Amino acid sequence: MRTSLFTLALIPVLAAAAAAQGLVIPVEPDVPPLALTRHKVTVDIESQAAVTTVEQIFQNNTERQLEAHYVFPIPKGAVLTRFTMLVNGKEQEGALVEKTEARRIYNQIVSRAQDPGLLEYLGGDVFRANIFPILPRSSQTITLRFSQVVPAEGSLVSYTYPVRASAKRGPTVHGEFSIEATVKSPAPMRNLYSPSHAVAIARKNDREARVTFASRGASLDKDFQLFWGLDPKDVGLHVVTYRPDPREPGYFMMLVSPNSELQAKRIVERDIVFVMDVSGSMAGDKIKQARAALKYCVNSLNDGDRFNIVPFSSFAEPWKKELVGAAAERKAALAFADTLLAQGGTDIAGALDAALSFPRTSSRPYYIMFMTDGKPTLGETTDPKKILAKAEKAKGDVRLFTWGVGYDVDTQLLDAMAETCGGVSEYVRPAEDIEAKVSAFYAKASRPVLTGLELAVVGDKVQLANFMPRAIPDLYAGGQLVLMGRYTGSGDVALRLTGRVNEAAETFTYEAGFAAEDKKHGFIEPLWAKRRIGALLDQIRMHGETKELVDDVIRLSKEYGIQTPYTSYLILEDGRQMGAAAPAGGTRGAMDRAEAEKRRDVEGKLAVARPEAPKPEPAAAPAVKAAEDAAREEHNALAKSVASGFGKKDGKDAVETASYLRRLKEADKGEAFDRSLVRSRKSAGRTFYALRDLWVDDAFEAADKTTLVKFGSPAYFRLLELRPELAEIFKVSVELVVRTSAGKALVITTTGGAETLSDPELTGLFAK
Repeated sequence: MRTSLFTLALIPVLAAAAAAQGLVIPVEPDVPPLALTRHKVTVDIESQAAVTTVEQIFQNNTERQLEAHYVFPIPKGAVLTRFTMLVNGKEQEGALVEKTEARRIYNQIVSRAQDPGLLEYLGGDVFRANIFPILPRSSQTITLRFSQVVPAEGSLVSYTYPVRASAKRGPTVHGEFSIEATVKSPAPMRNLYSPSHAVAIARKNDREARVTFASRGASLDKDFQLFWGLDPKDVGLHVVTYRPDPREPGYFMMLVSPNSELQAKRIVERDIVFVMDVSGSMAGDKIKQARAALKYCVNSLNDGDRFNIVPFSSFAEPWKKELVGAAAERKAALAFADTLLAQGGTDIAGALDAALSFPRTSSRPYYIMFMTDGKPTLGETTDPKKILAKAEKAKGDVRLFTWGVGYDVDTQLLDAMAETCGGVSEYVRPAEDIEAKVSAFYAKASRPVLTGLELAVVGDKVQLANFMPRAIPDLYAGGQLVLMGRYTGSGDVALRLTGRVNEAAETFTYEAGFAAEDKKHGFIEPLWAKRRIGALLDQIRMHGETKELVDDVIRLSKEYGIQTPYTSYLILEDGRQMGAAAPAGGTRGAMDRAEAEKRRDVEGKLAVARPEAPKPEPAAAPAVKAAEDAAREEHNALAKSVASGFGKKDGKDAVETASYLRRLKEADKGEAFDRSLVRSRKSAGRTFYALRDLWVDDAFEAADKTTLVKFGSPAYFRLLELRPELAEIFKVSVELVVRTSAGKALVITTTGGAETLSDPELTGLFAK
């Protein structure tokens, strides 16, 4: 009887409410699943043994006493060691469901919820328990604990907490969603990295670290992933690859970080010049904040550093005639900072000349911190091209970091100066505190331990290409480099990393494997694409459009659903899309005529194949709809700003565009926006684009023979049994067109379509 009640309870499960880590489903079919108000995950990892404790609080918002079923998918390879569920002071029992029954349960959930993301759990273990009674207007706390051995690939270990893998927006935790992981290792840990969440990392030492993440109102739409590398070397380097199609170049990610001993004993001695705009427009709070930021940087200098200060307005006059030692002159520099006043114009050319005038030596890296709140108005030249030429002459032996304060700055000039001289550009918006932003950056970049980095593959088995960033940045104490690119060839190779520590050259050699085929780390590909697009757009802004650059941006942005000034779509409230205007000087739109004609042909063919109109999805719950509206509004605002600001040098939109491009170039986390707003998706090495309600394989041709299969039907799940690789593709949508290896079209649809097909008919879809 319990089983039949459970089956009935699946009827009200909707995509907007389906939680990935635990479902509380009332037996009464007219009552939706209970709201999740807290989701706390605590992980203890020692060596490769992980113990995960999950605490969830569900809320019964009805006036009724309820009976419900709790269902929890156990991650593959894990063993449930504890289950606690107190109901009226009594602990309720539950049990693991055998695999055949577990698959039937999840087939039902996927079908009723119309959420293919839940395919993630097919084939795994399922824990189920009965809850009775759940009192009206009360909460229900459930705690589970499971153990697992986390996998290692060579010296790189990874842990995954499977929150959700749906293409739709995940369910919302109405309270706090938090993860706290303690990682202990018998061997030194050189890298700790999460590609999925913006975690905080606190290292107790090289063998123990605490990783935390917390968010209120979080959407459970992506798995939590954590990687760490084990390496006895002073500088650890670990490689992760992704190559879904062995016929195409693969993608790689490299993690590089120093150990704590190297950080303590090998701090690089630097020469650094602080260039401060003290023109009249800096008067008031800005000059006070700028003074405080300068004092913070001076106080943070290492005793072995040499430095100088160049305040500038209508002219530039260095504080000292030469670079001076930090230990001897720190106190005097702090006193000088208090004397800075805001007055006069803006001689950027003179300030840059002064900063570059001091002798430089190959044994000491030379840094310039350049802050301004305006455009060049005075001096030898106000021509941005001539000012940039000065930076070009110093390229290679100077690191230039620029700070634009406010919106009246030439973003293209500041970005180009920083890019040319191997630094980065930062912007302080009018409402932001200069001291806070400069201090946060300088705290991370004040202690270089290895500079002038170069990386090479030994031998010719593997070739690296499209490296992002194009020049490897310096490695700082407490920091970590995340490098990405493409590769051809395959096999185990040696990597050689070289750099300088003060006057000494250092060389490190590592063993690394580049897979001929690897489908496990799909997050690398879109992150590489973001960085590539950011770099291409920077080239266009600095040097102008060429057909090759624009075509590459358009191709990548459409393939990965990444916003650019050339393919920036505004998402309207009814789900339709409107192409944003091309940037000033732009010569191309989002789609050329040939592609538009192809899509019309495809749409006509599919209209014949799918004559019925799709059923509207159930209305989202108010909290979910509010989150979707907020995401849409944020998406639209950025789309407008990027499209408008790309052709501008100054103003709010120009600053927002420059900041967006930097985020692209440094991307090391997953999607910034709700995936339901993106009109193209990449899955299992394929690109799908939205054609009204349908997601269509980009390889599909209008002449392809189509076979329709109803979503959630026996034929649908039999396909997944026969071709398990389809699970990743089917997560894209419930309305989907997939071109098979035989050049035939498989159409998944919720309306019409075959519900049962024989095995020969199904396998015939992939036979030529």
